[in-house]
Amino acid sequence: MGGAIIGMLWQIPNYAAHDYLGFNPEECRPTVLKLFLNRCGIWFLMFTNFVAISLLVTLELVKFWQARFIEVDKYMIDEEHNIFTKTLGSNLNEELG
Repeated sequence: MGGAIIGMLWQIPNYAAHDYLGFNPEECRPTVLKLFLNRCGIWFLMFTNFVAISLLVTLELVKFWQARFIEVDKYMIDEEHNIFTKTLGSNLNEELG
């Protein structure tokens, strides 16, 4: 929201000098509401991708650390052969249910 407000406040006095901003000065002067909604929409579309990427990274890190905790758990042992758990992938916890 802050970026949308700052962009809007800059664009109002500078829209006529920069025709690449998307407003034709001959048609009409852009209103504050139109600029604010335009900037909010742009910021929303930009940050929806950032949230999705950071969520995927966070999920992979959680899977990695869960796999490490499974490896160091002293109660997860095959008592018959005296073998501790060794995780070969981070998707092991999803397969366990």
